[in-house]
Amino acid sequence: MLKNIIELTKKLVQIPSIADKPEELKRVLETALKEVSQFSIERFYENNNPSAIVYSGKKRPDKFRVILSGHLDVVPGHKDQYQVIEKNGRLYGRGTDDMKAGCAAIILLFKELADKLSFPLGLQLTTDEETGGFAGVKHQVEKGIKTEFFLTAESTQLNIKNEAKGVIWGKVTAKGSAAHSAYLWNGNNAAWKIKAFLNKLEQAFPVPKKETWQTTVNLSLINTPNQTFNKVPDKASAGFDCRYIPADRGSILAKLKSLVPNDLSLEILENESFHYCSPKSEFISKLSNSINKVANQQAILNHGHGASDARHYSAVGTSAIEFGPIGNGLHSDDEWVDTQSLLLFYNVLKEYLLGL
Repeated sequence: MLKNIIELTKKLVQIPSIADKPEELKRVLETALKEVSQFSIERFYENNNPSAIVYSGKKRPDKFRVILSGHLDVVPGHKDQYQVIEKNGRLYGRGTDDMKAGCAAIILLFKELADKLSFPLGLQLTTDEETGGFAGVKHQVEKGIKTEFFLTAESTQLNIKNEAKGVIWGKVTAKGSAAHSAYLWNGNNAAWKIKAFLNKLEQAFPVPKKETWQTTVNLSLINTPNQTFNKVPDKASAGFDCRYIPADRGSILAKLKSLVPNDLSLEILENESFHYCSPKSEFISKLSNSINKVANQQAILNHGHGASDARHYSAVGTSAIEFGPIGNGLHSDDEWVDTQSLLLFYNVLKEYLLGL
């Protein structure tokens, strides 16, 4: 089976399926779907992004027991990264870690098991996770694709990522009055107003000295409309990226708003859900047992600082996790996935699904 996973990974990696090449997004999806052409395939298309849900039987179930999900889009890479290099037990190439190898594994696992299971299993393939997943997983959620449990095969080092931070992007704007810099007392500098807000923001969310599981805020942008140095800016804005832990979901927005002075305005540009699955859930308990049995290692639950497609199902109350093979270097020039972990990943999921 490992040979088959590697061969399919190579086919997928050689397609430069990046956001600004819609024809390649279609090609990579159709290449993947050829592997499961004997099953029912329901296609979706939103904002130039194709996606599909695959299942056994003629009629799509009202609700799947499990959806195995993966995205086939990648970030841009060098030309030579679109050919897989096998070296020292690893597959190198764009998308090997994030996440075409994981996709290859779940595609072939679905192909083997979908007709044998006593419950409905879905295979969900999308092409827009790197740009937010709005036209892929979120679109399918909005179209009524439901499941009891959602698993995306993102690389997790064979650990279970059962929670990840939510995302809030905000823009704060201040207005003042313009003047010549030589006579600045005749104006009202909007940039200083922004600084007052930023001081409060930094005090409320100091930059951690090391990795920590807490809500963080990054100051991302500072702008004025000035095109020259000799003018007091009459407008200024600052953009921030807040990553909040699930425990802060009920209070974070109010806290951010409380830091904005009355004479400044706050615009929320993005407000994306966290993802979470209770450690006590049946799905995690049984998956942990499968990891212990097949991989001969203790199952480790961890959390993620970055977002994935799992958040779109968490947002509607569905238990959602990330679980995938061992790899590293996502989005880098040295992206890789461990070959033996692909087989372990496949066999762990097989044991898990057969035991549900």
